[in-house]
Formats: sequence, structure tokens, C-alpha cells
Amino acid sequence: MSESTIPPFHAEARSNFDAKAAVIASSLAATSQLFDDSQAFPINPYVKEAIRDEDIVPDSSVFSKMNHAGEEYERSFVAGGRLLSLTGDQYLDFRRLAESIQRTTGMREKISIDTIIDLLTQWLRMTSLGKITDSASDFVLAKARDMVAEFSVLMPLYELFIEEPLEIGRVLIRTVTEQEIDRWVAGESKEDPLVANQAGMKWKQKYQGFAAAFITLTAEPKRAYEVARRETEDALAVLQVFSIGMLVPGARCYWTLRGSERVESFDYLVLQGDRVKGGQSGYYRYRNTVSKISKALLGDLKSRGLELASDLLRLHDRNDFQEHLLNALLMYSRAALQDGLSEKLLYMLVALESLLLRDETESIQQNLGERIAFTIGGDIDERKRIIKSTKDAYHLRSQFMHHGADVDDLKVMEEFMLYTHVFFQKVLRAIKLFSTKVQFLDTLENRKLA
Repeated sequence: MSESTIPPFHAEARSNFDAKAAVIASSLAATSQLFDDSQAFPINPYVKEAIRDEDIVPDSSVFSKMNHAGEEYERSFVAGGRLLSLTGDQYLDFRRLAESIQRTTGMREKISIDTIIDLLTQWLRMTSLGKITDSASDFVLAKARDMVAEFSVLMPLYELFIEEPLEIGRVLIRTVTEQEIDRWVAGESKEDPLVANQAGMKWKQKYQGFAAAFITLTAEPKRAYEVARRETEDALAVLQVFSIGMLVPGARCYWTLRGSERVESFDYLVLQGDRVKGGQSGYYRYRNTVSKISKALLGDLKSRGLELASDLLRLHDRNDFQEHLLNALLMYSRAALQDGLSEKLLYMLVALESLLLRDETESIQQNLGERIAFTIGGDIDERKRIIKSTKDAYHLRSQFMHHGADVDDLKVMEEFMLYTHVFFQKVLRAIKLFSTKVQFLDTLENRKLA
């Protein structure tokens, strides 16, 4: 890969990276015990397949210790039969070095922090074995450039079917066809036809006919996935804004990536002595949802502002107002994924406050209600209803936040959800009218005075 894809490090940064890497390499120490098994107890799960010692490539093993948040705090690796470890402050220096390298121009959007950590680990291993003379920065840069290429990332959506392709931001949502899976199999068959055919059957069972998100990026594979997932989640959030979960209090939207659907399931057996007398598995409280997006439904979504939201997401240089609006929409979208009315209401109110309040000193209920009313209210009577609806919604919020009372007033929720939805539709049509959030709020204040 050419230097134009990942430019060289600045000379001063390069020198700084190499100096820090050299200190880390010189302080590596062998470890005798990797894990403390003194509190272990025997377990006996079913073993489907075992990894043998001969299956492991020599000097390739890396071991991590994680905290309860899933964050690595210690790393060890095998080099020449020795177990070398990065612990404590030494590990923190190693991690900070990797993060500094990943933040440089060219690396940020093309190379994952995990990939940088793995490459630095490789450099430390080879340095400890005396197999390399390259500096850390030269080694990482050369390896990173070799990994970068154009990749298309496919991410299946949960139980969703779509009649025609839909583009949101840079993400294309379309159906995975049998014909394209056959092309994948044909491509893989050049290496191993049997394995390719077996994989093809699994791919068809998992993906064929379902909607999936596609995006093409220039990066190394792991970073391509990370960026693709980030952009796809934003694109789906925009789609969720226009779902049934935003208009019906008891409804929930499942337009999300497969694996993120949070569908509760159950699985049990009924035993009598040693006899299995019954049992069942299935979904618990699975709600009716929209699993098909037809051309007609897609047309309705677009008429309510989906295309405008997609354009907003696609903008590279969003102004202050556009950035605040997009952030509010992404927060608002979370309400669609919630089961409980309390959680729905909280996300809706936080989204509105982020866009409609200047700062924490403003009166929340009064300003929020009036600014929504003067955005969408057609006459004084309708504005009064909107202001009352907002106050009623805040009363429900207060009862939940301060007294633990569940939000259960469906009439108040239905009305406030509708007003909120209409508000965001209306503001989306004004994305080119304002340059700052303050200008938007000033316009609403002037409308009140008029």
C-alpha cells in the first residue's frame, strides 16, 4: 500500500514513539505464573472440540487479563519459550503508546487500536528474540500499510425484510441474495471447494433473503468493521426515528443489527425423577413489530423526513445547528428500542432538552413546552394543548424519577409522543435555515414575541 494511504509519521512523533517503545522493550521481564488457580473449582461442560499443543503456532500466543468492564490491564506473550509480561505502569505506557500512534493522521480511520496493540506486541516479541532491527514506528507503519485495502462490510439486520434498497448516510440497506452468496462460494472454492461449499450452506441459512447493511471502506479489516458498525448504528438510529416505536407507547422497534435486538427468551425442562416430562423454549414477551419494509412503507418513511435525516447524516461539515440536531435525533431514536414507557419518555425528553434549551439555567418545562408549541402549533389553542401535554409528560417523569412510580398514562404518552415526532419532522425541514442552535432558539423567541 502506498504512502498516500497512510503518510509517514512526523519526525518528532516518530522519534517520540521509538524512544517510548525502546524503554518498554528494555524493561520486559519473564513471568513464571500467568494465572492464579488457587481458587479454581472443577467444571465439566460438554467439549465439542479441543485445541492441541501442536495446533498452536510457536511464539504466537498472547494472553490478556481483563477487568470487570472488559478492559485489558495486563498482556503477556510467549517469545522463545519465555513468557514475557506487560503489567502495571509498564502496561499503561504500552497502551498509551498504541493510542498515540492510532491517533495520528492516516491511522485514525484506517487502523484499529487493537491492531496497533497487536503489531506492537509482535515488534516486542521479535525484538526480544533479536529477529528484527526495525524501529517500532517503521515496523508498525510498514505492516499497517500492507493491511489497508478496500473492503465491503456486510452486517445482517435482525429479522428484517426489505422490498427495495435503501441508502441512509453512507450505508446501503438491501437484501442478501442467493446469487451473491453463490459468488462468494465460487471465490472461496479456488482455495478449498469442500470447505467453501460447507460455508456456503451456512451463509445461506444465516443471510439469504434478509436485509443487511453494506458499506465500502478503505482500511484494514478490523478497523473497516469498527467504522462500518459505527456508521451503520447511526444509520439505523435514523431509521428507528420513523418507526412504530416512536408513535405507539407499547410498541418497540427491532430494526437493529442482528445480535443487538435484546429479545428475551426462555428455555426449561420439567423433570420427574430421571424422566423428562416436558419442556419448551421460545421468546418471552415478544411484541408485534414491523418486520417488512415494503415500497409503500418506505415511501411513507421518506415522506415523514427519512431522506432529510439521511442527508443530514451524510454531511461531512455539519454546522453547529445541524450537529445539535443530529445528536438530538440519535438520542431520540433510543426511545424506539425501549420496552418500558418510563425509559421511552426519558430518552425523548433528554433529546428535546439537548436541542431546545440554551443552558442549565433556563426553566425546563416552560421553555420546552413553548418552543415545541411555537415550532409546530398552528394556532393559539393548539399551542396551549402542546404546552399542557409537555407539562403532563414532565409530571410523569418526575413521578418516576423522584417517587419510583411507573409511567402508565397511555393517553398522555400517546399525545406527547405524537407532538415530539411532529416536532422533529418539522425541524428536519429546516436543516439549511440555521447555522447555530442559538440562531434557531432566537427565531423561536422572536416568533413568541410576534
